[in-house]
This record gives sequence, C-alpha cells and structure tokens, in this order.
Amino acid sequence: MIPLLAQAAGRGSLSREETLSALRRGLEEPNPMPPVMPLVIIGILGVAAILLLFHALRSRRTAAQPFSYLRHAAQLAGLSLAELQDLQVVAERARLPHPTAMLLCPTALAHAVGLAAAAEPDAARDERLQRISRKLFGVGLGERG
Repeated sequence: MIPLLAQAAGRGSLSREETLSALRRGLEEPNPMPPVMPLVIIGILGVAAILLLFHALRSRRTAAQPFSYLRHAAQLAGLSLAELQDLQVVAERARLPHPTAMLLCPTALAHAVGLAAAAEPDAARDERLQRISRKLFGVGLGERG
C-alpha cells in the first residue's frame, strides 16, 4: 500500500481521488509476505518453546526437593541420612510446625520424641534417637547435663 502511494506521490501533488484510488488499490492487492518472515516467526516460536521447557524443568527440579531447614541443620551437625530420616519421622509423628526447633536443646528433642512415641511407639527408633541426642547435645533423652 505504501509503495503505491509513494509512486503516486512521485508525480507531484495528488488529488483526493488519486489518493483514495491508490489507497484502494493497495488494500485490494494482496501483499505477499516476505520470505524472511516465516523464518523469523519460526525462530521466535522456537525460542519461546525452549524458554518454556527450561522453566518447566527448573520448576519440576525445585519442586522435587524443597529447601528444608531440618535437612540443612542435620548436615551442619554431621548427622547421617538415616539419622535425618529418624528426625523427619519424629517431626511428622509429633506434628511439629517447625521441625528444626527440636534441635535447639535436648529437652525440645525429648518432648518431640515423646509426642512421636505417643502417636506411634517404636522402641528401636527411640534408641536411635537416644544416640542422636548424645551426639548432638552430649546427653541422652530425658537426662540432665
């Protein structure tokens, strides 16, 4: 459309009828898409697909293992994976809103173990938690240091 108006403008000033007819011809004639446009569109769609795939994979990876203060504290304290799992079971059975709080002192750990034992008794787990308490605090569950 613009080239037709530009061609007509090259002749000098256009009358109103000439301008409207040039505009009409520009609207009626199909304007073929340049051969570069499909490649640009495909490129943009490809980049968008790659970004969406990257975002989906990254969100799935972070959703698979959210940050856990309990896990982090257990790693800092040098606890094994089995000991961490025992602590996670205690936190779940005791329904602690903040599981890391049981690592603050031996009394808090003993209270959490008592709540977990009331919900689901397990003598072997309690013995392992005695060893964890000695490892962390130097005293067993219920002992005074």
